[in-house]
Amino acid sequence: ALQRVLEALPARAKQLAVYSGLEGAMANFSASVPCVADLKSPCMRPRHWEELMASTGTSFELGGSVRLRDLLRLQLHRHV
Repeated sequence: ALQRVLEALPARAKQLAVYSGLEGAMANFSASVPCVADLKSPCMRPRHWEELMASTGTSFELGGSVRLRDLLRLQLHRHV
């Protein structure tokens, strides 16, 4: 929905830096969402999580309460 709102803005608004920032954030979010959905799969094994942490240079407790905001902070769009 927000993507459609951005696309509907007048050309003048699309020249603003804030538009570029929002457009980039939306593209990053859109690329990350399928990854987040895959991470919910019961097929994810501890070794998969360990590979994810190694790839993203992060660490978190397996079995702990990993929230959506935590997964988005991994910047998964950089690893897709």
